[in-house]
Amino acid sequence: MWALSLFWLNLDSKAEVNELFAQWKAEQAKIVSEPEDKPWKLREFTAADLDGNLIRVFYDFRRDT
Repeated sequence: MWALSLFWLNLDSKAEVNELFAQWKAEQAKIVSEPEDKPWKLREFTAADLDGNLIRVFYDFRRDT
């Protein structure tokens, strides 16, 4: 039995999240969800690799002023 994994990629800014999303989308990555500011103060999107593993890319903006 094969188990899928979830990977978290913590970036340094909302801009970095948006830039990486744009790069991956341009390369035709499988995007599961587009960048969004979540109520729990994360800017995040999710992509999947070729094996179906999920990659959640995010920035925690709770400390931003």
